[in-house]
Amino acid sequence: MNAGPGREQRPDRGGRAGRVLTAVAVGGLALAATAPAAWLLTGASSRAAPLPGALPATVVTTTTSAPAPAAAAPSSSSSSSEGSHSAGTAAPALPRLVASAPAPAVVAAAPAPVRVRVPSLGVDAPVDPVGAGEDGSVVVPEDGARTGWWAPGAAPGDADGSVVLVGHVDTPAGPGALFRLREARAGQDVVVTDASGADHRYRVGATAQVAKADLPSAELFTGTGAPRLVLISCGGEFDRASHRYADNVVVVADRVS
Repeated sequence: MNAGPGREQRPDRGGRAGRVLTAVAVGGLALAATAPAAWLLTGASSRAAPLPGALPATVVTTTTSAPAPAAAAPSSSSSSSEGSHSAGTAAPALPRLVASAPAPAVVAAAPAPVRVRVPSLGVDAPVDPVGAGEDGSVVVPEDGARTGWWAPGAAPGDADGSVVLVGHVDTPAGPGALFRLREARAGQDVVVTDASGADHRYRVGATAQVAKADLPSAELFTGTGAPRLVLISCGGEFDRASHRYADNVVVVADRVS
């Protein structure tokens, strides 16, 4: 299967998902982000609060000043030698603490997702990081049993932004990884496992099937806002002439742990 934005070769079924920064190609069609932001505002909850960030500790450096010159002791009245003095020794100077500017915070990259599961739908698929093709659209894994993570976006452990996973609804060989995504309902759990082995749990807050031209891509492919998960596949009528689906199935889930 061609993973680019062009036509799919498919005997009876086909589907793909993708994204462009200014236009999104999901299911093989360029999708302009022309839909109003109200779709997401009214369709998805975002109750998860951003995780608190670590504050950089103040760095304190220690500098030692040069010892003060020794002070001469007063002349002894009993001394008969001119110019003879008892040398006095000054106490060593104490270290001087100087507060430097705080060190820049070092933010470790969150591990990439490697698996997604929707237990209530029987979805259990590997996740591969994907980027953009020559035309700017997201590259979907050719293997329909796998899903793609939009790597320029958020990762599961990030405190802000949407983790976007895209996948086929079906392929010439049979159902794709997200074939049953259209059956998702609010309240169902989605579990994303990252490369460290940690599980990140999300709860479905909104589902929608929208025409590709109406997909609110600017609100879905975002690195800001509350942490959440966005799953996108194809749906609706299949056009045999263009080998493309008419709609996109979108599931938005809030992170709960």
